[in-house]
Order: sequence, then C-alpha cells, then structure tokens
Amino acid sequence: MAERRLGIRPLRRPDRRFDAGDVLDFGAIQLLAIHAPGHLDDHYCFLETKTGTLFSIDIDFTGFGPWYGSPEGDINRFRESVTMLRSLTFYLICASHKTPIPRADADDYFDRYLNAFDRQKMAVFDLCRQRGWI
Repeated sequence: MAERRLGIRPLRRPDRRFDAGDVLDFGAIQLLAIHAPGHLDDHYCFLETKTGTLFSIDIDFTGFGPWYGSPEGDINRFRESVTMLRSLTFYLICASHKTPIPRADADDYFDRYLNAFDRQKMAVFDLCRQRGWI
C-alpha cells in the first residue's frame, strides 16, 4: 500500500507474510496475529498465547493518540479495532509507547483512548469555528 500511494519501496521483499489468525511460532512463544486497521491499513497487534500478553503496537494509549493522520488512517476502522481489542481475553497490554498495562487497569485506558477520538474531533471543529471556516 505505501509503495503504491507514497512511492516507498522496501529494501527487500519479505520472506513470508502472515494474515489475521495466523500463529507465529517462535518456539518458546507463539503470537496470534490480530489485524487491527485504522492507524494503518496493515496494522497488526499480537497476542502471546501462553501468558495472555497483548502487544497493541501503535494502539499506544498515550495522551497524544490516537494518531490517524496518515493517508491510510481511517477513524471508523480505528475505533472498531480498539473496541475489538478491548473484547479480547488478555492479562497485560504492551504498547509501543507506554509502560505495560495490567488487565485490571485496561478498561480505564480503553475508555480514555476511545474518548480521545471525540475530543480530537471537537478540537478540530473548534479551531475551524475560530477561523470562520465553518
């Protein structure tokens, strides 16, 4: 997708691809691939099947996010992906930009992250109103 839209080419082609539901077996750990589009079309999260650790990658639960400003960003799909992750059985979330989140605290993080979509939308509308654009 990035190659076609942005002219970005990989340094080399991948040896193999995975799809949603595939289990990547690394011996001591197995990761379940979970397609979670919205941030990017090909954004994946991974659930480590033995410990229940959810690697949410760029669904990062920071105050900055959610980030959907790339050409592939899709707010509706992003919300759906976050909601889907919330419904999974897990014991710990590891995101790219935050310390690990225990399951006991996860609902609060999901609530804040999902509410940020509306907060960001209102901030854009407010800015547009201030400038007289709407």
